[in-house]
Amino acid sequence: MAAMRRVRVTLVAVASLAVLAACTQSPGSPAFVEPPKPPAKLVFSHEPDQQNVSPADLVSVSVRDGSLETVTLTDNIGEVPGTFSDDFTSWHNAGDLDYAKTYTLAVSSLGLDGKAVEETRTFTTVTVPQGHNYSVTFSTGGGKHYSVPLDGGTFGVGQPIVARFDDVVDKKIAEAHLKVTTTPHVDGSWSWISDREVHWRPQQYWAAGTQVTVEADIVGVSMISPSGGRELWGRASKPATFTIGRSRVAKVDNATKHMLVYVDGQLVKDMPVSMGREQKYRDTAGVLHDYRTLSGILVVTEKANPVEMRPNLPCPERIPGTPGCDPGYYVDIIDNAVRLTDSGIYVHSAPWSVSDQGVRNVSHGCINVSPANAEWFFADAIPGDIVEVVNTGATVPSWDGTTDWNTPWDQWLAGSAVPRKPASSNQ
Repeated sequence: MAAMRRVRVTLVAVASLAVLAACTQSPGSPAFVEPPKPPAKLVFSHEPDQQNVSPADLVSVSVRDGSLETVTLTDNIGEVPGTFSDDFTSWHNAGDLDYAKTYTLAVSSLGLDGKAVEETRTFTTVTVPQGHNYSVTFSTGGGKHYSVPLDGGTFGVGQPIVARFDDVVDKKIAEAHLKVTTTPHVDGSWSWISDREVHWRPQQYWAAGTQVTVEADIVGVSMISPSGGRELWGRASKPATFTIGRSRVAKVDNATKHMLVYVDGQLVKDMPVSMGREQKYRDTAGVLHDYRTLSGILVVTEKANPVEMRPNLPCPERIPGTPGCDPGYYVDIIDNAVRLTDSGIYVHSAPWSVSDQGVRNVSHGCINVSPANAEWFFADAIPGDIVEVVNTGATVPSWDGTTDWNTPWDQWLAGSAVPRKPASSNQ
């Protein structure tokens, strides 16, 4: 349907029974002649039949000495939405263009002289060779098998925004076209994790109830990829809007072997735990096994009930003494498991270690809790919840899950390709 201005109605007041005094003209004075009113003149953003137009370019038309009546911008599929100015003297597109498309802009206007002026122009957008475009997705991060989209979700106060590009991008250009908007206002920053992945987080944990929108204005944005020097053009990428839920922060201390769970700042649960045993040993292949639970700020990425667990170095033969075989190899089906790291640290039900919980560490690195406590912890867990682990003697590496909160703030800011202190949402 064509974009159309409102119908304007001029009301003419009729004077009732007025007696007008006749004006007399002095002999020899010239008669007044009103100058003719000018016709409408259209001004376009693009030349007729212009080629290789970037989809990022604004399509606009304006009129001098008149007003716009109808404007339509169409391709072979349908109409691109647009917006009139309040006085109907200009129009521009409000929807994205696409690559390799021919667009037709049809305009009708009415001049001050009362005459219609109409014009139709076409232009064609740039064609991008296969393999020369890029897009971005917004997710919770973590491993590729349990990363979930951010859009429409509710997440814990430790959930960063993870933007993953499907090609190696120019970080400065790519980051400059990412926008985070929050209600209420939150200061934060992007920081690059790899050539294709950048994360955004506040300096402190999110406040419960924060509304967040992240978008990538990259359609028509070109860059030279650092990988191979190819010219890349941005494709339309779906924005994400999500909510930060209630605050749930669990604090696990190896010194006490207890987990304290705080919801919205209030202590609601105190549960004994058993973590990774401290004794290191080498298997028959000489591989050193260290089962200590990793200290640091860990973030919930997924949960499953049940989940199959096995060590990182499997030994299918399960015969001690076989070259490369771990005598501690096992396969177990575990209930109410909440994942904290890519390497496989969970908070989970461990009925076999209830007598050890709160006393000693006997696990392969996971945080063991009783079946009842595991069921309670599992039921309300969401991605982005925080588990802070201290005093184990082993530190979580940066690659092992969502570890953003372990990076000092000044170092986090230094990871931005567009440095600013602080980087603000809503800007």
